[in-house]
Amino acid sequence: MHRPARTPLVLLAAILVNACAPESSLPTAAPDEMDPAAALSTASPTANPTATWAFPLDDAALSVRSDRKFPDASGTYSLYANGVCSVSSTIFYGGSGDNTIQFSYPKAKTCGRTWTVVYPDGFSETLAYQGGVQVLENTGYAIPIGATVLRHMRFGTGRNGNPVASRCGQGLVFGPGGANPALGSDSVSVHRVDASTWEVSSQPAPNDRAYCIDNGQLYSMRISFRIVASGPLP
Repeated sequence: MHRPARTPLVLLAAILVNACAPESSLPTAAPDEMDPAAALSTASPTANPTATWAFPLDDAALSVRSDRKFPDASGTYSLYANGVCSVSSTIFYGGSGDNTIQFSYPKAKTCGRTWTVVYPDGFSETLAYQGGVQVLENTGYAIPIGATVLRHMRFGTGRNGNPVASRCGQGLVFGPGGANPALGSDSVSVHRVDASTWEVSSQPAPNDRAYCIDNGQLYSMRISFRIVASGPLP
């Protein structure tokens, strides 16, 4: 597979999604050593669609909850859309195939977004986050519509203007792949709904564990959200 020229990795959002091969493959062409550094390649902007992350408003059972702002027309999801209220999200179709997201903490006269992360011991925090899901699609690989695969996911707080430190600011990691050891953690399930939509969820317990880089602990984390590309992909 031809690799685009790489530029320095200057976005922490990309750092939070370290390189690894897919953790479950289908009988289709598998990604070839995908690297998030390629996300900052020379691929033209039109080659890399933006994305919206949609979080269910019915979220009492979930460990990652939206701020309940920007609901969709049906009142089902809270939308984190690229370019709206500090949100930035790109699918690096012309490079790694990863999808990253980042947003800033709300400040006076400055629109920002948050997630509330609820841990199984009852501790919770409401902060701005960044991270991503690896290998949704690129020019050499696609999850077939209707198929479900396992993927590496990671998110942390980074430098997003948060007023306090996070319990797992360096990252909660789903899946043992990537540059950071995450032994005992479980990958997320990614179901391809249609040409522009992927449903991301934790696996059923007890296979729903995320690894906290900061303290080395494993936490059962129930997640569910949708990634919707700005346009259909092949």
